[in-house]
Amino acid sequence: MKCGFSRVEITPKIGAVMAGTMELKHCIGVLDDLYVRAVAFDDGERKALIISIDLCNMATAVNDECRKRISEECGVDKDAIMLTCIHTHAGPLANTDDARTNKYSEQIIAQVAEYCEFLTEKICESARLAFEDTTPAKFYTATDKAEGIAHIRRQIMKDGSVVTNPGMDWNCSGDPITCCPIPDNTDVAHALGEPNETVKILKIEREGKNDICFVNFGLHATSAHVRKISADYPGRLCAIVERAIDNVNCVFIQGAEGDVAQINRNPSEAEKRFLIEDNENKGETLNKTTQIAQVLAAAVLRKYMLAEEVDISKITFGKKELSLPANKDDANYDEALRIVKLHEEGRHHELPYEGMALVTVLANAKRIVRMKTAPDFFNYSFFAISLGNFAFIGTPGELFCELGNRIVDASPFEYTMLCAITNVRSTYFLTSKALREGGYEAVTSNIGIGADDIMVEGSRELLERVKNS
Repeated sequence: MKCGFSRVEITPKIGAVMAGTMELKHCIGVLDDLYVRAVAFDDGERKALIISIDLCNMATAVNDECRKRISEECGVDKDAIMLTCIHTHAGPLANTDDARTNKYSEQIIAQVAEYCEFLTEKICESARLAFEDTTPAKFYTATDKAEGIAHIRRQIMKDGSVVTNPGMDWNCSGDPITCCPIPDNTDVAHALGEPNETVKILKIEREGKNDICFVNFGLHATSAHVRKISADYPGRLCAIVERAIDNVNCVFIQGAEGDVAQINRNPSEAEKRFLIEDNENKGETLNKTTQIAQVLAAAVLRKYMLAEEVDISKITFGKKELSLPANKDDANYDEALRIVKLHEEGRHHELPYEGMALVTVLANAKRIVRMKTAPDFFNYSFFAISLGNFAFIGTPGELFCELGNRIVDASPFEYTMLCAITNVRSTYFLTSKALREGGYEAVTSNIGIGADDIMVEGSRELLERVKNS
């Protein structure tokens, strides 16, 4: 097996439209550069490619165009290509459809389109460079724990309601007013679930060239609450690992982070001190970002030399399309349309809500209006690449932690790494239980009750087929 690596910068210009927010925002600076990191695999008969992209997400059309061109230029099957985003909320918008949905001006849409064209060229360049860099390699895996940095953000309140990140000051954009908030727990009963604190590591030793270190963890990249470009904790993690270990290139793969955030509801006095410093400096000190990166890097450093070799014999891959039920609510369409129009006219202050309650009401209304003309079922593609006993499962959108756990647990492979937000611009994927409980993610998601079981079984069938092919 041969393996290659490349890293290509994709930092946007100052003034680029920011992603991960309901309101139009332009970046006013750069805290750290953004990259695409490509890892190419070649067993002599088949090729495969994984590209980690320092973006919140990327338009499905951009994904499709990149995979088409890479397939033609590099001789790799489209279904053996995974483009996966780290989900930083401090990156540029890479989706003209989102810009149109948000009713941005034609000038803004053209600006977003220009960045998408630039991005497409850079992603294709990274693929070519990675395949040009291939050399014989050996593969090793390890796992460790990163405790205390990931927290389930959905809370059940003492009145029985479900709220995402309660006890914080939010604006109508869905952004915290303070960069790194210390939440108030007065009305909170408990979190709805437990985070998965497992860090998965795939170490690739290459003849005569740098090692490659994949790091897989599920946690929203929302610790850099600034209007400046940043790869958030994944970028800082890669930098720390590359400084700490000689001759290594680090690649972060986002896991099932849909309901997992960095907000610690019970911070120590030491953590409170550095959160206060972050807030005083408008987030630019990135203390929280650094803490997360350091904890993850510590897990990598503990196990890097102890990783066990994996039998990597050949590349197999596959794709499976799943039909998932839509999350519709046509009965409340008229009221939802009224709320959406108020928001578009800048009159959301007339609604009897504030903070996260307002964010949730707006998100719910937008979803109801969006789903009015949508089909009853959506088709989503799931991807799998196996390297012997090791498999990557590429899933669309943002999976809830429990759903991600179920997919990985059902895998027939000894080692499985879940790659979220892969090959498509998508939505939240919740468990049916979470959809019934409600909350921000439940009212935002396009996907309805019953989809979780379809996804688990469909992913298992895909991985079984890939394993036996």
